Order: sequence, then C-alpha cells, then structure tokens
Amino acid sequence: MFISVFWTHCYELACILFRHIFKWHSKRPWMRKRELEIVTEILRKKQPEYCLEWGAGYSTLQFPVLSDQVKQWISVEHDDDWAVKINSMNMNNKVSVVCVKPNNDVSPGAEKYNDYKDYIEYPDSLGLKFDYIFIDGRARSECLAKARALLNTQGIVVVHDANRSDYHKAFTPYKEQILFSDMRYVKGGGCWIGSNDLDLKEVLDIDKHTRVWNCYNKIYNVVRSVLGDQDSSIGKITCRDIHV
Repeated sequence: MFISVFWTHCYELACILFRHIFKWHSKRPWMRKRELEIVTEILRKKQPEYCLEWGAGYSTLQFPVLSDQVKQWISVEHDDDWAVKINSMNMNNKVSVVCVKPNNDVSPGAEKYNDYKDYIEYPDSLGLKFDYIFIDGRARSECLAKARALLNTQGIVVVHDANRSDYHKAFTPYKEQILFSDMRYVKGGGCWIGSNDLDLKEVLDIDKHTRVWNCYNKIYNVVRSVLGDQDSSIGKITCRDIHV
C-alpha cells in the first residue's frame, strides 16, 4: 500500500504543478484521490435518493451518477457566474443548480450567518429531507448546523476541507462522525463524515481509509523530517471523534 500511495501522491503533486505552470484545470472535482474515494464509496453504498450540495462544482456533474436511485440533486451556489457555468455543463435532468447570492459581500472565511442567511436557509424552502448532504461552499459551519434538521433518518453529511479548525465545533452535535485529516490545515483538505443515527461502517470501510490516510501522513512526515522541519509530526492524527 505504501508504494501505491507514494506514486499516487507524486502524481497528484505533478498535476498541481502542471496546473500552476500552464493554467490548466481538469473537469474533475477539486479533491485529492483519497477524498474522492471516500465520497464515491459512500454514494455507491448509500444510494441516496434526495441529495443537497452547498457549493456547486465539477462534483455536481460527477457525483450524482454514482447513485442509481437519485431522484433530486440540488446544488446551492453563491456565485452567479460559476452557477451559470456549471448549469451550462449539466446534462442530468435530476440535477439542479440554484444561485443564492450572499446577503453581504465579505471575504471567504470571514462570513457569518447573516452574511449568507438566504444561502444557508434556502433548503428550508424546498420542503424536503435529504439522504445525503455535501458541504463544500461558503459558511460551512453554519451550513453544517443547518444540515442536521434537513437529514432523513439514516441520512449522512460530508464536509470537504474539514481540516480547518474553524469547522470543528460544528461537528460536535452529530452522534456518529469521523474526521480524516492531514497536513493541509491552512489551505483546507481533509474529509469529515457525520450522521445523526447511521452507523458509518455501513457505508464506509473505515479501517481501509484510515490505513490509506496514515500512509499519506507518514510520507509527509518523512519528507518534513528530511527537510529539517521541527514539526514533523503534523498530520499524524488522521481519524478522530469517531463514534460507532
């Protein structure tokens, strides 16, 4: 596994470098392979019917096809131009992208509830409960708090870029949860999965993904140690707050 993870990591770094040099962007979700594998497994095993997404993107185009049972996939996006772009690429009549602009213009990371009130509360207007909620947009902590009341029984929530400590307080109310984290604290990365009542082992091979993330973090720690980084233990905790 270590060799496979090492070469995957090298490939991902090469892709990042290629994008920066040539300004190239692939039409795949902006997530690392190990994060995509988590979402893919959950959707294939869970087979949700009603899905909500805060933050549209290439995930909006690719994730819905992973569940044969999807009846509605609703993506809420704050940026009008981006929503138009994703809508223009969408060929799935079960997927809808809705632009809900912020109430106040604030910098990313500085937003409060009232700045994105309409965006956060838009799902309330739909009169639906959701089997799967994916949070990868603005005001993530506030959206995560809202998501609890929007979940169906056995519903599940996934948060991308969950490394950011600002989000961690919002994880607490969920009875079942797990956080896969790594060294990308400042720029995001990481994946959190939670539910009010679903045993996460039913939809995710937690032991397998823990081994994969531990391998990545060991590689990071070795590299940082070789480079003389004093904090070479960063990322050593990959899974926490698990209740099963």
